[in-house]
Amino acid sequence: MKQTVISVMIRAPLGFLKKTDMNEDLYLTYNSLHKPALLGILGAIAGLGGFYQSYIEDPKQLPEYYRSLNVIGVGIKPVSGTESVVFKKSYLSYNNSTGFASYEEGGNLIVQEQILIDPSYKVYLKLDLENETQNFLFQNLKESKAVYIPYLGKNEFNIWWEDFIEYSWSEFTPEPGESYQIDTLFKKLEDTKIEKKTGFKLGQFKTNTIFNFERLPSGYDAQRRVYTLDDYVLTNVKLGGDYYPGNLFRLNGGGFENLIVQLN
Repeated sequence: MKQTVISVMIRAPLGFLKKTDMNEDLYLTYNSLHKPALLGILGAIAGLGGFYQSYIEDPKQLPEYYRSLNVIGVGIKPVSGTESVVFKKSYLSYNNSTGFASYEEGGNLIVQEQILIDPSYKVYLKLDLENETQNFLFQNLKESKAVYIPYLGKNEFNIWWEDFIEYSWSEFTPEPGESYQIDTLFKKLEDTKIEKKTGFKLGQFKTNTIFNFERLPSGYDAQRRVYTLDDYVLTNVKLGGDYYPGNLFRLNGGGFENLIVQLN
């Protein structure tokens, strides 16, 4: 295996990362890009088949892009341009009067959709360049090429990417008593309070401290074809003590030194 770690900045004027547990007349969005959605974007860049193609081949099969790219280690960091990592949101209202809403009053379904305003994410990828698909993805990301037009949740929300960086990397495990900061979202340890493991108290935090928690999709349940969910944390606070969420890597390159990220 010839492994490398890269990052790109993904941007879109608008975005919609639908929460699938909402299916009434109000559709809500996740704030953070998550791995299943990112793999869909990468699949479009690499020209891999999606849900429609896989359903025709086998209704019980997950799409080609997911089967091919799920082995990639992924790290994601929302970047808002301000101290907040929560993007501005707005609501879009539209009608469905095509006849499929015939059971609605007046035969017209009115839907409100929450959308992200100017979302951007720094995305880290751990790729195996000896794998033909991953190597092709690496080249397309580096050269700003895509087989299919990638989008952030909806066809009209096209994305682009910039700031391609390739890093030297090594696995990272903190020493006892060592403090460190994780630059990406990371999975919260189950049944563990960060405050207890690090010794931090809320009163110690400064006004520019970020502590953002979000329950996000981390993959698909292959049997039911629905998201599996995990709790994620994004913070600029240094962790310490015996808090170690696993799959951490130290990166150097592109003007960054000793950058710690989680790649799952």
